Amino acid sequence: MDDVPRERHLLPAAIDYRAEHSPERIWAYFAKSDTDVQEGFRPVTYQAFAKAIDATAWWLDEVLGPAKPGFPTVAYIGAEDVRYIFLLYACIKTGRKLLIPFPANTEEGLVKLLEAAKCAVVAAPKASSGPWKAAMQSMPSLDLIEVPPLRSLIDQDLVQPYPYPKTMDEGIDDDMFVFQTSGTTGNPKPIFKSHRAYEVWRRMVETTQRSPASLKIAMFDAYIDSYNPIFLPLSWSATVTLSAIAPILTGSVPIFMPGSWKQPASPAQIYEALPLIPRSRHNSILFIPDILREFVRLPERLDALKQFDVVMYAGAGLDRATGDTIWEKTGVRVQSNMGSTDSDLYPTLVQHDPAQWYVHRLHPDCEGFHFQHYTEDLYETRQSNDTRHCFITEPQRTVFHTRDLFKKVPDHEDSYTNAGRVDDFIKLGTLTKFNGIEVEQKLDGHVDIEGSLVGGHERPRPFVILQVSPRLLQEGVKQDVLKELWPIFEDVNRTLHADAHLTKDLTLIADPERPLKRTAKNTLDRRSTLRMYEDEIGRLYGAALEA
Repeated sequence: MDDVPRERHLLPAAIDYRAEHSPERIWAYFAKSDTDVQEGFRPVTYQAFAKAIDATAWWLDEVLGPAKPGFPTVAYIGAEDVRYIFLLYACIKTGRKLLIPFPANTEEGLVKLLEAAKCAVVAAPKASSGPWKAAMQSMPSLDLIEVPPLRSLIDQDLVQPYPYPKTMDEGIDDDMFVFQTSGTTGNPKPIFKSHRAYEVWRRMVETTQRSPASLKIAMFDAYIDSYNPIFLPLSWSATVTLSAIAPILTGSVPIFMPGSWKQPASPAQIYEALPLIPRSRHNSILFIPDILREFVRLPERLDALKQFDVVMYAGAGLDRATGDTIWEKTGVRVQSNMGSTDSDLYPTLVQHDPAQWYVHRLHPDCEGFHFQHYTEDLYETRQSNDTRHCFITEPQRTVFHTRDLFKKVPDHEDSYTNAGRVDDFIKLGTLTKFNGIEVEQKLDGHVDIEGSLVGGHERPRPFVILQVSPRLLQEGVKQDVLKELWPIFEDVNRTLHADAHLTKDLTLIADPERPLKRTAKNTLDRRSTLRMYEDEIGRLYGAALEA
């Protein structure tokens, strides 16, 4: 943000400043068609961006009246298009804050989220009000407002500027918007973000820009002045920050897909879009591991990644086989974007040796992040800094435990490899411990395994639930399926203590009518899946004990 004076660093003010001083600068591209990516993409300048925000702001005041004190909450679920971003900034300018729930929330979870965020107004385009209907039955006092069509907001040439005179010092602690937690361990909870939370990002960008190559923070190094297609849902905190916040701070240019696409986009959709997206001198792409793993299984898809300078992944760890395949076959850098909704992005450094893409280093002097010994050969990333969101909302907190675990890399100072999370380790009845997520990632690397769940806490041996491909299900019974898959089990067992070996008698093939449960972020919903298969797991152990 070197081009914006400090007093205009609040992000809505920065957008207005660029609209005035760099009106033709590109903020983003979005698909010309709501359905067909083949029709190409349309650029949005900062001038057009600011006008669309102002048009949305005037509309909010028209339908709701001037905002009352306290930044009242407006919740939005809509098509996967830039109206999410327009609404976010329009709410800020009008003295409101936007709540962005997951569309896949249960009725109970959505109601509890709205209540916790003190939300009395929900918004949706005309064709997308469905997710609100059940919530409105439980909360009759909710007001539903209909968001105007995208074209009516983006094509407003004569819109009057909506004033936003606040300086950085005046508004830094104002509410900006509200994310939700994933809700995998209970009902979803709101995470309130203020402008101060994104001052952290601005500082990290500046740290990256002034640091030597060996100390550049990976995510910002990838995004500074980069074009990046958006293939993830705009209801996810990572997607919102990378498409709404990062462009203002890093100069990145997001590229939005057709609004009717279900996100995360499928590998086939991504492959169709890649030849059509606008490109720049620097280009990056972000995946979740499950989609990336599936994407690179076809050589032509893997080859399509060569147009990028860096392939990033977020939301979970990436298995070695997939990451190695990418850098070996394409030469493109593979980079993790680690972080959490509570503590935000970790300041992991660029790994310039592509063969060691899985090795992580933290910036030695940035936001208090460090590796702290946890147990045995494991280390946890922790943070002891009072400027991040988790410290702002809980002033009594002195340290934030990320619960992400790592192992030291021998003979490499301050270098660590991912070892899962605190909750990922399974402790058998024999007291043998092993990383269940690591085992699942290896199994999921097989072309005919669509998902796996490994468990067995305090049991004598571990069990496995496999979701296999339709091809295997059509070709034979369980014994035949396991016979074909067993080589990958043998490979996994070679990495495990004998007590933790996977066995056929404790392997369950998931019913195609009851696939493994997934969260809104497409990660494995372990708790729900275990509950769904509780009886079958019990029978597996009963039969194994009798044998």
